[in-house]
Amino acid sequence: MKILVGILLIAALLMAIPYSHQLVDKEITTRGVPQDLVNYYTQTKEGQEFNCLTIKKRIPFELVNDDYCDCEDGSDEPGTNACSNSESPLSKQSKFFCRNRNYKPKYISYSKVNDGVCDCCDGSDENLPSGKQVCPNTCKELGKEIVSSLEKEIDTIKQALQIVQSEYINYGKAKYNELESEFKNLENEINEKSKKSEELKKKKEEMETVEGLEREMLREKKRSEMSQQTPEQPTEEEKPKTEEQTETNTENPESSEKVVEEPTPVYQEDEEVTNFKLPAAEEARKEFNDIENELSDLRNKRDEVEKKLKVNYGPFKELFKLSEQCFNIQQRQYTYEVCPFKDANQKENYSSVLLGRFKEMNDNVMKFEDGQHCWKVGARKAIVRLLCGLENKLVKVDEPSTCEYHLDMETPCACTEELLNKKQQDLDTFTK
Repeated sequence: MKILVGILLIAALLMAIPYSHQLVDKEITTRGVPQDLVNYYTQTKEGQEFNCLTIKKRIPFELVNDDYCDCEDGSDEPGTNACSNSESPLSKQSKFFCRNRNYKPKYISYSKVNDGVCDCCDGSDENLPSGKQVCPNTCKELGKEIVSSLEKEIDTIKQALQIVQSEYINYGKAKYNELESEFKNLENEINEKSKKSEELKKKKEEMETVEGLEREMLREKKRSEMSQQTPEQPTEEEKPKTEEQTETNTENPESSEKVVEEPTPVYQEDEEVTNFKLPAAEEARKEFNDIENELSDLRNKRDEVEKKLKVNYGPFKELFKLSEQCFNIQQRQYTYEVCPFKDANQKENYSSVLLGRFKEMNDNVMKFEDGQHCWKVGARKAIVRLLCGLENKLVKVDEPSTCEYHLDMETPCACTEELLNKKQQDLDTFTK
């Protein structure tokens, strides 16, 4: 009998111990806690205490979410409305967090916790500390449509990544390498022809010097011939005199002895001298002009290639293939055409309006500027946003402000590993 009484006394003493050293159920302590704070509300070892979040105070984990406010900052009751009057540090809005697995997580006011109304689809806002389930979990049913949509998006992205790898990246890298090779070849050819041009220029100048000397010799010859062919002019005494001159001379004998001087003839350069061309000089000029024209064409080609090399075709040159195509979409009476990395136009019947020439590409957004002038606005401009899709196609056109055009274009090139990871995380939010 004494032994039995002793056992009962020991049992009573054990029951009187206020808190056990066993791990507290995580589902209870993390109720109403946002994902980024779950670690603070998870007991990882026996005897571990809970640290109030913004004050220096520790309490047993058994007191977390027990419907009594033990921490003055209210951080020990994230899943009840016991501390609804305190400033909870759980969120800027001091609200209860509905985890809502398989659907959309959200925050609700603490006044709505344990008020008899099911505000969270997982029922966590009315899941009393006693463990009694007040609200059924309807999140999975509500999230079916979203989960299905996310699964389709993930499947699309995976297919697109395979297409980009097999059809776009390899093609883009090969074409880009061709451009680099072409640029180097053009540079080498320009350098070689530039040296040849210098040689021909020197030859041309030498021939033109000879040509100038020969032209001067021809000019002197012409001048000499002219002076030799000029007839001698008769003096006044040899010229026949008129009756009037005879009478004048009789009256003034001194005047009859004067000789009238004729002006010295001036040499007039003829076309033979002016148009004189030395055949060797002509040939030298032609050779020099020909190579200068070739150099001009080569420099233009090199500049065009260099311009293409400076374009942002994506980290793996996956967008290069788009630069070789144009895409259209019909909206009312207009046809909108986008030629990536070139220009964008708005067409109606046989007329066309330039919306802009390609300016830059950043974060899957192409900018086109300096389009046709728009009355009271200035130059038109367009923005083309690239979205993830299995086909290359324009899907939307909008004009948010006068003569500013926004277009959406789907392309596999906009599907990335980063986007896939984000969609997978979104799906995990609904399914895990």
